[in-house]
Amino acid sequence: IYSSFSQDSENSFDSLIYKASTRGSFLFLKVTRETALYKTNEREKSFKVSAKVQKRLLDLLNEIEFAEIQKYKAPTDNHSTDRAKQAEFLLIKGGNKYKSSIFDDGNPPHELKKIINAMMSCVK
Repeated sequence: IYSSFSQDSENSFDSLIYKASTRGSFLFLKVTRETALYKTNEREKSFKVSAKVQKRLLDLLNEIEFAEIQKYKAPTDNHSTDRAKQAEFLLIKGGNKYKSSIFDDGNPPHELKKIINAMMSCVK
């Protein structure tokens, strides 16, 4: 497996962002090494990111080809007919932004599923 982090001297990330929205409803999750900010139309809350989750996120990022993130294909397209929230994933690292294509909330491209689930574990 090609490691995107192997080219970098520092094994870290600035932030991971997951956004999902539809008419009248939104979810925003921003995870940094230390904190996770979770927002919906009803609430906003911050959580501490544990060392275990930090390590898991870094391990999962090593499995992703950053430059390919926008090319990953979603298994479904229900957001285009309002049957699902439209969602996207964004990785910010060293001033570079790697953004996914739009996908259905809860059904991301296979390559992003584990990392999005790990992000969500920060706020459970």
